[in-house]
Amino acid sequence: KQQAKSVYHHENKPFYRTQAWKDMRQFIYEREGGHCQRCGQFIFGKRAHVHHIVPIKDNELLKLDPNNLMLLCSKCHPIVENGRQKSFPFVFQLKPPYPFSKFFRVGR
Repeated sequence: KQQAKSVYHHENKPFYRTQAWKDMRQFIYEREGGHCQRCGQFIFGKRAHVHHIVPIKDNELLKLDPNNLMLLCSKCHPIVENGRQKSFPFVFQLKPPYPFSKFFRVGR
């Protein structure tokens, strides 16, 4: 039996446990008002996935860049991840000074 490809990358598991990631994940959730950026559905808890547009393996410097992160529901995340969809219905461009510093301390 062939195993389905996972959208989760276990080699990054330690990173996803860091406080910096948890804080950024919360910021992305709040920035998007809890709505999936692909389908617009309100999501919360384990159904709220934060997706790296440019994967960590392709550019590790972008792993905490809010412009490289988007909120997706559990149904849309595999679609975007496996298809590496390049266009999204909601495109955001953040301009400095970026307000995420009020949500968490930088440099942890």
